[in-house]
Order: sequence, then C-alpha cells, then structure tokens
Amino acid sequence: MKPALLTARIMPRDQGLWPTHRLTDSQKGGGWKGPLEIIQSNPPARAGSPRAGCTGWCPACRPGFYKAFAGNVKCSKCPPHSLTYVEATSVCQCEKGYFRAEKDPPTMACTRPPSAPRNVIFNINETALMLEWSPPSDTGGRKDLTYSVICKKCGSDASQCEICGGGIRFIPRHTGLINSSVTVLDFVSHVNYTFEIEATNGVSELSFSPKQFTAITVTTDQDDEKVISKLSLADICSRNVFHLLCSDIATVVEVFNVEQEPNWQNYKFE
Repeated sequence: MKPALLTARIMPRDQGLWPTHRLTDSQKGGGWKGPLEIIQSNPPARAGSPRAGCTGWCPACRPGFYKAFAGNVKCSKCPPHSLTYVEATSVCQCEKGYFRAEKDPPTMACTRPPSAPRNVIFNINETALMLEWSPPSDTGGRKDLTYSVICKKCGSDASQCEICGGGIRFIPRHTGLINSSVTVLDFVSHVNYTFEIEATNGVSELSFSPKQFTAITVTTDQDDEKVISKLSLADICSRNVFHLLCSDIATVVEVFNVEQEPNWQNYKFE
C-alpha cells in the first residue's frame, strides 16, 4: 500500500501562517500527533523547508538565501551573481549573462565568458610571425583561461575571407593555448592573412553572446622585400563581422617598408 500523503498548513502559535507542505506518513507512528501547530514526528522534506532533517523547528531559507544540503544548518547567502526568488531553495540561479559550468559546485559564484585579449605585440622576419598579447581585462571571474588563434586568408576585398587550412603552422598550436603567445610559420607571398585572437574559459560555450577577439591583418610581399602590416585592435568585435567594420572603435596603424632582417623587429600598438 502506498504511503498516505498529508497536506497541512503549519501555524505556530506566535508566528502566523506558514506555506503548505506535503508530508509522508509512511512509518509506524509517523504523521501528525497532538495539536496542529506541533510536529512530533520527523517526516522527510526538501532542503530548506521547515522540517528538512530537523529534530526541532527549522525555518525556511528566505529569497536570496539557500541550503545546499538538507539539515538543521544555517541558511547561506547566494554566491555572487546568483539569486533566488522563492523560499526553501537548495540552489541559487545565475543572473542573466552568468553561468555555472557542469562541474561547478552550487557554492561557487556564477561566472561569465572573458573579454578580448589586449595589447597585441607582433615580431616579424621573412619566415615567421610571433604574436603576443596581454590577458583580457575581464576574465569573467574564472581561472581556466585559454586562447585560440584563427587564421583567415583574404582577397583584395576585405569582406571575402576563408580559413587558412593546413598550409599555415602554429607553434605550439592554435587552440587551447595557456600562454599568451604563438608563432606562425610557412607564410605564402602576396596573401592577406588575418589572425583573430580569442580568449575563452569554462563557461564560454554556455553563452549565446558574440565571441570577443582581437584581430591583426598582415600582407606579405616578398618580391619587394617588405612587409605591409595593418593592426586592428578591437576589444569588442563579433566573429561574424569582419574586423575592419569595427575600425570606428579600434586603433588602426599601417606600417610600410619594413626591411626584412634576420633579427626580430618589435612593434607595439595600444
């Protein structure tokens, strides 16, 4: 026989009316005994409710507070960037734009994706390009920050670009970078290369917001033994929009007639 479900309103003598709770009368001697406002049995209840693992009276956690585990313990304030709207809550919900990764505990603050990398420095010679950058100004509140570099080949029309493919080599690699630098090898002459540097963390894949990146475009011309470089720093540019369309919010600098020497030449743009 299924245990009986008792629905009751608990009304302490001096505290007014409490919300309705469903209690299971499944054990011998369980259920209600005595006046309505006194509980003498210990039926199971959800975390944060007045009878959650208590031997006496446990108040429900009010909005903005929670109990991660059932028991006669103190209610905890919701972690940063999370909240609750109702009483008796075991998990606080993340604010809009903030997320929890699958393995984040409920006691951890909600976090968000990082902003774009900053302060790009590039060093170039006739065979390789070394890119370096500073971490994002906003890491999203997480420490699991990594970087990815996407290479695109563009024609004379800046809006016509395609992924570089296997011709370009990245040292050590182009995704999952922990350090803020990468070396690019095996350029082809007379090609416009655009590199988009993106920072990600453990909740980046949970967000529907446009990715944020910093972009640099390099045009190689080996016949004239020069490198024509254009650097476009855009801290907020969608991957779906070509970076030159963001020039109204970026610093664009052109460098012409840079002689190719065996030694690296340093340029910094902020």
